[in-house]
Amino acid sequence: MGNCIVCGGPTQPGRATCSDLCHEALVLGMERRFGQYKKVVRMTTGVAYKVPTKDIIERGLKQQELDRYPVWPDGEPEDGVTVGTKDGKDGIQAGKFFIPFLQETDEPDAIVARPVSWGPGLPGAIKATCKECGQEVWISLSTQADVLPRFPDTPIICMPCMARKVQER
Repeated sequence: MGNCIVCGGPTQPGRATCSDLCHEALVLGMERRFGQYKKVVRMTTGVAYKVPTKDIIERGLKQQELDRYPVWPDGEPEDGVTVGTKDGKDGIQAGKFFIPFLQETDEPDAIVARPVSWGPGLPGAIKATCKECGQEVWISLSTQADVLPRFPDTPIICMPCMARKVQER
C-alpha cells in the first residue's frame, strides 16, 4: 500500500490517490499546472488535436484515438510542443528536448512498460518482466501486435527503470 499524493492517506496498490475526491483534486491541480487542454500532434500526419488533460491522466492516449477530439484551432496559443526537424530527422520538439520519430528501418532501444504493481492493465494486456529490475510489467495489445513481432529482441524496461536511465544521461 502506498500513500495518496494529495492527502497522504493510504491507497490501494497501483493507485496514486485514495478517493474520488482526491483524484478530482489531483486532476484539477494538473489542469492548473499544465492547462485544461494539451496540443497533441498525430505523428503520421502532423495534424494537431485539442485533448483534455483529464483524458490523458485518466485514460492515457493512443494515436488512433485522436479522431475523437477536435482539431487544434489556428491562432490558439500552443504549449511549446511542436513537430520539428533536427540533424535531418523529423520529430517532436518539447522545450529543450527533441524526440525523433521512429522510421520503419529504426529499431527501438527499449519497450517501456507500466509496472503491474501500478494497477490493472488495459484489456488484452499481457505480463512481461523488466530486464533491469525483474518486476512484472504490462505489455499492451498494440505493442503485442505492432512492436513485438517486428522487434522480438528489444529489451522490455519498466517506467521507473527508464526514468532512472534518462536521468543518468
